[in-house]
Amino acid sequence: KLDDELPVQPPSVKDSLTPETPKGGALAKLAGMWCADATFQSWINQTYVHGEPMRGEDGAARCLRSVCDIDSRAELDHNTHASGLFNSMIRGPYMKWRASKGLL
Repeated sequence: KLDDELPVQPPSVKDSLTPETPKGGALAKLAGMWCADATFQSWINQTYVHGEPMRGEDGAARCLRSVCDIDSRAELDHNTHASGLFNSMIRGPYMKWRASKGLL
């Protein structure tokens, strides 16, 4: 193979010192879709918000992050404690509620 004669750039110090932010996978995508859904927003408010309701997608996301003890929904796919909380406190109860309403 011929050398293209372009210099090879060494990785910058900044690149090697900056921790990589985890990317969201299947659980983060599911959580994102649900937070954008008005039915989920209503359910999570009724289930976990005591006092002033959290409004809209951002409110549902804040509530979900609080319940799962995370800063970002992407953590759901990389943090076993968070994914356990998501499955037991959000996913399971929400799916059971949807089934009881005939929404599956």
